[in-house]
Amino acid sequence: MENKELEIESHPWQPFIPDGAKVLIMGTFPP
Repeated sequence: MENKELEIESHPWQPFIPDGAKVLIMGTFPP
């Protein structure tokens, strides 16, 4: 199985990462 092109995911929302952001933390944190 050989893919010459990367598979692009489509997302329903616009990107929400602010300009200048260096680290994006996603997930849940314990209290």
